[in-house]
Amino acid sequence: MKICDYDTCQEDGLYRAPKSRDLSKEFFYFCLDHIRDYNKSWDYFSGMTGAEIRAHQISDITWRRPTWSEKKTKAFFFNTTEHPFFNKPIGLITDSQQDRAHIPLPKRNSSEAAAMKVLDIPNLDSHKLIKKRYLSLVKTYHPDKNSGCQKSENKLKKITVAYQTLSKYLRRFQTQPLRR
Repeated sequence: MKICDYDTCQEDGLYRAPKSRDLSKEFFYFCLDHIRDYNKSWDYFSGMTGAEIRAHQISDITWRRPTWSEKKTKAFFFNTTEHPFFNKPIGLITDSQQDRAHIPLPKRNSSEAAAMKVLDIPNLDSHKLIKKRYLSLVKTYHPDKNSGCQKSENKLKKITVAYQTLSKYLRRFQTQPLRR
């Protein structure tokens, strides 16, 4: 048993308290009355500026461990040409074929085919290309740009419905990540 570290106290020091912020592995041992007094007066952030306190709080979010951006992590773990655990047969699959999923063209008289005509898209390579085309058409036919023209407003409604239809269609062929 340790004796309370308070100057004149001779009771058992059952409760430990850190000596300072920098010496978090070294402790005082106090009795119940003196640990209460010590805890009331303890201020971990004393002597730190507001910016230092904020930086300390932010680094505590990740337990003071280094972090990397998501792009770097994905580039390391999901690029099969560089990852040490995966061997890609040379010449069998090119990077452009590997990145592009097979999306079949919709049937000729379907709503998806009509949506492709509205957006003036020849094929369904990726969602990014469709979105890019959609945004350019929205800029062209937006009522604010066409001073409230009813024809452009109706055209914009058709464009929006076509984009939603194609987005739904593409979601059917999107690969889902594995769940554990």
